[in-house]
Amino acid sequence: ERTGNADLCSIVPSLALHISSKMTCNDNLDEITSLSRYLDETLNRTPDRGAPFVGNSAFAHKGGLHVAALERSPDSYQHVDPSKVGNKLRVLISELSGRQNILGKMKKLDMDIDEKTSA
Repeated sequence: ERTGNADLCSIVPSLALHISSKMTCNDNLDEITSLSRYLDETLNRTPDRGAPFVGNSAFAHKGGLHVAALERSPDSYQHVDPSKVGNKLRVLISELSGRQNILGKMKKLDMDIDEKTSA
């Protein structure tokens, strides 16, 4: 019976980071996101934004309290550090955004923030 193809971009990081296997690719695991994007480009395929570990939205957060808690304790809302798989944390601005989302985005853009007036 045909079962399909396994997505190595999901399986390899899971084995390497959660099971602590002694795979030879562990040293290069931080390149898996760029490898995935290279393959998508080469195959003329639209990248899956929601793909585990390598998707553009894999480490995206937008809820106000969620983002505030994430900044205090990243391990409580993310199962791995995004940099371990070559990805990055994204904080989105939406109708669910709280004060912390806006202030964080302003800091990232190097905007001057007056803490007294931002309350």
